[in-house]
Amino acid sequence: MRLIELFFLLLKSDRLSTREIAQHFNVSVKTIQRDLDKLTVLGIPVIIHRGINGGVEIEKTYSLKKGVLNNNEFNFAMLALYIGNHLVKNDIFENLIKKILLVSGEKAKSEIKDFEKYIVLDITDKKLDLESNLHSEIIYCIKYKKVIEVYIDSNVYMVNPIKYVLKDNGLHLYAKLDDRFILIPINKIKTINVKDQVFNEEFTDYINNKANIEIL
Repeated sequence: MRLIELFFLLLKSDRLSTREIAQHFNVSVKTIQRDLDKLTVLGIPVIIHRGINGGVEIEKTYSLKKGVLNNNEFNFAMLALYIGNHLVKNDIFENLIKKILLVSGEKAKSEIKDFEKYIVLDITDKKLDLESNLHSEIIYCIKYKKVIEVYIDSNVYMVNPIKYVLKDNGLHLYAKLDDRFILIPINKIKTINVKDQVFNEEFTDYINNKANIEIL
């Protein structure tokens, strides 16, 4: 993550000393020097000026598309960000698009305009708020295999959460309830209660288990 932040910091800044960069990221100068070496290996034209008025900068004519990604990779990366920005209620996709616009200029603007002309995303009525407390707790429990109590209307279900599933009618939680595999529409969940109990069972992947799954 720091490598990406360093890349964009150099793009939007004039010449910076390694000490200034190290202070910005609260790391050592040697760490920044290693990061600069990694950027160079990736094909990014990092220029290091020696001496009293020295510093670090990226070649001013550098283009992300030209330097790191071929044409198809660039187009697919922009498409993924465009879709993500329309699905998820989060500033990160929009901010990434803005940064790429800063780097790649007219090419990126042209791609976005083309997407708007020929792509309509009609997957879900509301953007997904994956940073809400509910989603943060569910993601935590999926990652660390924590049992949860799910409150829906006046009912409580104790389940093992497995994965999120995005369907055309919204986001669902794929989970195991007793000996059944179920899909719970997220918009039906009032709240959850995280239990101390941990499960170690490995479950059948959603795609290979679709015929056996009930929608709660």
